[in-house]
Amino acid sequence: MKRFIYFGSDLLMGVFDSLLLAGYVPEQCYVSDEQNSAEQLIKTCRHRGVAVSSGRPDPDILALYVAAGVELFVCAEYPWRVPVPKELRFGVNFHTSLLPKWAGKTPLPYILEHDGEGAGITCHQLTPELDDGPILDSMAISLNQYDDLSTMMGKIRLSVGAFAESLFANFEQKYRTATPQKDLVCAPPYPTYKRYVDFTRRADDIRKQINIFGCFGIIVLLNGQQYTVIGANASEFDHPLLPGEVINDDAWLLSLTLKDGILTLPKKGMTPL
Repeated sequence: MKRFIYFGSDLLMGVFDSLLLAGYVPEQCYVSDEQNSAEQLIKTCRHRGVAVSSGRPDPDILALYVAAGVELFVCAEYPWRVPVPKELRFGVNFHTSLLPKWAGKTPLPYILEHDGEGAGITCHQLTPELDDGPILDSMAISLNQYDDLSTMMGKIRLSVGAFAESLFANFEQKYRTATPQKDLVCAPPYPTYKRYVDFTRRADDIRKQINIFGCFGIIVLLNGQQYTVIGANASEFDHPLLPGEVINDDAWLLSLTLKDGILTLPKKGMTPL
């Protein structure tokens, strides 16, 4: 019986499903305590009678699991480093970029900021250092000019199951022949200030900003009040007004000028901070 402990969230839920299809048996599941990040995973685990814990795992408890016969740790979009007992036979992490590009906790905004460079999924061995373990396998994901954070996450969800299923079908050989990484490019936590709209910037820059934050929204400062805005849009248009002037303000839509265009903010997508 191949027993494993899982550390993850809903974004890479397909990894968990693929493990079950491959005959692995879940012993314990750890999830982030971030709100709503693992609802589907928690529901599946509880349906199968698998214990679920939130927060950082205790190294001593993990060591006890390994001593009791657990041979595999699998991380898939888990926010914390997992302490790996020396006696563990296998440990892997599924990362949402094509390593060695964009190692770190928030690779997706960097991928969009750099026009899709490094978009994909990588499975690598767990090591003490974040995301630097030898690579078992990887898969590129194609992005286009219309993709934002939300659609990229959708493409990852649709792709990860088949990727993981193929990997676990020949897992031990891929683990033994994993390729060491070179020239790791680390992506520090994406700065919050980049969510704030600057009306003096170009419409093209604002559109990219909107795409980078997707369903999480940009932040706009209006009359001293900050708003998270989902569903904003920006377009080029010549006008004689200064940046940040109101063009339209009705029950449905707020429109303002940018340096070289217009920013539209749907009222239903605006939430005061």
